[in-house]
Amino acid sequence: MVNLITMNMKRIILLMFSAAVAYSCADQPIGSIPMDSEAPGQVSDVKVTNVPGGADLSYKIPEDNDLLYVKATYELENGTQSSVMVSMYENTLKIRGFAKPEERRVMITTGDRSGNESEPVSVSISPMRSPIFDVLESVRMEGTFGGVRLAWKNETKSALAVTLLKKAGSKWEEINTYYSDADEGRQAARGMDAEEAEFAVFIKDRWENVSDTVTATLTPLFEEQFPVGTYKKYARFLTDGISDSLWTGTRHRLTAGSQNHLSKVESGRQDSRSGSPEARWSAVSG
Repeated sequence: MVNLITMNMKRIILLMFSAAVAYSCADQPIGSIPMDSEAPGQVSDVKVTNVPGGADLSYKIPEDNDLLYVKATYELENGTQSSVMVSMYENTLKIRGFAKPEERRVMITTGDRSGNESEPVSVSISPMRSPIFDVLESVRMEGTFGGVRLAWKNETKSALAVTLLKKAGSKWEEINTYYSDADEGRQAARGMDAEEAEFAVFIKDRWENVSDTVTATLTPLFEEQFPVGTYKKYARFLTDGISDSLWTGTRHRLTAGSQNHLSKVESGRQDSRSGSPEARWSAVSG
């Protein structure tokens, strides 16, 4: 009889506990945070740091529990509307895409999880000129063996395109476009005849801002490719008959029984490995 009463008491206690849990859960929302129609607060204490091609904006975020993002919208020089968005955990917006050093307006808004946006905060920025102009001023062009060599500096490490052109008659033809975000760039275009020609270079960024064009009249140095099937013969000369003083700048003449030889052609430029004149090898007859 006692055991029966004890079991009934346990059942009653268990039912009461289950009912209490069910009641407490009924008051709790299930799923995402409840939606509302209340706009979040605005950013405050905005500080502007002007940089090449844009500006960095720092700010304080509003104290909203459901804040989701901060967004900046602005118009580029070509009329294109652009925007940058960061999460609520960041406090800096990076504005980029301008070419000229002119005053611009940026509108900053905040957004919450319900899709509401705040009233915009208007900020004035004065971007410095785009890196494309500094890179263009640093460009150096010179003739090299079979073509033209380019070199430039990109101190801001901006993602840029360097385009090389060659004049053919009355028209300009694109030779190549080199993409780089390194602080320095070196490239060479080859396969050209040793004839005087006019070359040009311009710089472009990802926002379609384009620099002016610089030109230069250059003559590629003569270069001749080894005939097909003779590489092995010339390799024997390079490994067996050349002294350690190959890079001393003196002229060498190596002969074989067939009267063929390799002749060193000096350009007068300094080789980076030893300071001696840079050279290319070409096949000539004795």
